[in-house]
Amino acid sequence: RRNNTIGIGIAVSGLVDIRTGHEVFSPVLGWEDVELRKMVEETCHLPVRVENDANVLAVAELLYGAGKNYSDFVCVMVGEGLGSGIIIGGRIHRGAFGGAGEVGHTTISYSEDAPICRCGEKGCLEEFCSNRALDRQAESLGYSNWKAMALEARRGEAQAREAFHRFGYVLGLGIKNMVNVINPQAVIIGGELMEASDLFLRVTAEVVRTHAFPRGRMVPEVLAWQVGQTGFLLGAAGLVEEESFSSPIARQGGW
Repeated sequence: RRNNTIGIGIAVSGLVDIRTGHEVFSPVLGWEDVELRKMVEETCHLPVRVENDANVLAVAELLYGAGKNYSDFVCVMVGEGLGSGIIIGGRIHRGAFGGAGEVGHTTISYSEDAPICRCGEKGCLEEFCSNRALDRQAESLGYSNWKAMALEARRGEAQAREAFHRFGYVLGLGIKNMVNVINPQAVIIGGELMEASDLFLRVTAEVVRTHAFPRGRMVPEVLAWQVGQTGFLLGAAGLVEEESFSSPIARQGGW
């Protein structure tokens, strides 16, 4: 501990009860009801703020990145899982129990052969739009993983290019569903899979632009993240700073 350290911010995958700092449910980590804040506070003797990683990324984009010019946007994080942070009126929208933004666990298919998600449901969007989904596609085409498939797609290999095109199309449909419910000014897409954004992002943006309701000038912009992987650090620090320096009245609204 250093004398100028005011607290610790932790970004973690899954549904988080921010009142207690418990990790309520994380299929990615295999956690359920983990008292993360308590463990870190007892070890470090500092105030600890635990928050969902997609929410943290959304805060970073709001403060420093592509969300600076918007009060209402969705930050979609595509990687090992698929989640989103929702900013409404300049603040995180968590929902009644902290589970808002779990776009990865919306149902995109209920066919007989739809994959079973780690959450236990069938046909979740995450099973079509995540590292795991692209890795399955890559393996079926004889590649070691999605990164190897991306290299071949950039070289013009038709099946590899089609895999990323399909990925972008389905992701666009999932985002379109969010847009129709939330009506944001913008959608910001980030996460590890943005390494391959040149292979799918244009398709995703076109699907949102073409299919979201209503069409025309009221369709949100679809943007790439600006803060990158450091956004998780910036957002977590921003949450700790806001909690430490805001007035008690302002803190009731909080992030």
